[in-house]
Amino acid sequence: MLFVFVFSTARTQQFPNIQFSYLTSKEGLSNNNVSCISQDQEGFIWIGTEDGLNRFDGYRLKRFFHNPANENSLVNNVVHQVMSDRKDRLWISTREGLSIYDKKTGLFRNFRHNPGDSTSLDNDEYIDLYTNKNNSTLVTTGYSVYYFDSFFHYKKFSTALKNLNDVEKRKIESYKRVMRDHRGNLWGSSFDYIFQIDEKTMRATKRFGPFAGNIEVIYEDSNLQFWVGSFGGVRMFLLIAKTFCGLALKQVFVMHSRHASYLICGISPTRQLYHSPRHQTGYTLFVKLAMDIG
Repeated sequence: MLFVFVFSTARTQQFPNIQFSYLTSKEGLSNNNVSCISQDQEGFIWIGTEDGLNRFDGYRLKRFFHNPANENSLVNNVVHQVMSDRKDRLWISTREGLSIYDKKTGLFRNFRHNPGDSTSLDNDEYIDLYTNKNNSTLVTTGYSVYYFDSFFHYKKFSTALKNLNDVEKRKIESYKRVMRDHRGNLWGSSFDYIFQIDEKTMRATKRFGPFAGNIEVIYEDSNLQFWVGSFGGVRMFLLIAKTFCGLALKQVFVMHSRHASYLICGISPTRQLYHSPRHQTGYTLFVKLAMDIG
C-alpha cells in the first residue's frame, strides 16, 4: 500500500497538518507491498513493489511487468529501487537484474549477471543505485562498484576492502549503498560500517565503525548534519568525533527533513511515521504521527 501525505501551511516549529490518501490494489496498484518511490522530471511518480513497477500521474496508474517473451520488458517483477537521471531515464534495480527504462521508446534495457561472461555484472541481486549530475550512475553489487556513463558503457571498480567483517562475521567486500553530501564528498555504507570514498578509485579513504545495527540509510539534512538509520535506531553521526549520538527510535529505514525544521523517520516493522521538530540543539524529541501506515 502506498500512502500519500500533503503538508498544509503552519507556523514555524509547529508540525504541519497532514492529510493522508491511499493507493492500493483497489485503485490499480500492482501490489500492496511498496518497496520504493521516485519522481521523474515530468512529475510522474514511480512506485516499485514486490510484483511490478507502477507509474502514477496523479489520476491513473500504469503498470509494468516482466514478459519472458519480450527481452525489452522489465527484467524482474520484484523491484528494489527506482531512480531517475537527468536525461529522465529510469534506473530500476530488482531481485534479479538491472533495468533502464527509456520513456521515449517505451523499452527496457537490461543488465544481468552471466556466469559465462566475465564482463557482465558480478552480482545482480538487489543492487543499489546512485545517479550523478553528469548522467552517470554508480551501481553497487556487494562485491564491486560499477560506473555507468550516460551511454550505458560501464567500468568495474574494486574497493580493495580486505580482512573486514561485520559483527556477525559476514565478509565485507564492497559498499551496499553510496550517497553524496552537499559538499560533493562520496560516502558508502555496508552492514555496520560507513566509508568516505575516493571517487577516482572507489576505494575507501576513511572508515567509521562498526556501529550497532545494519545501516539502512545515510541522510544529510539542509543544516549539513548527518543522520544514520539502522535496525539499531536513528543516530546523529558526529563526523569529527567519529561516533554516534543515539536517539530513541528503532529499526529506521527511511528519513527526510522538511525546510530544515523537521526530521521525518519511517519505522519498521511497525510501519509508523515519526517526526521531530528541530531545536537549537538539534532534533531531540520524536513524536508519532497520528495515522499508522497500513
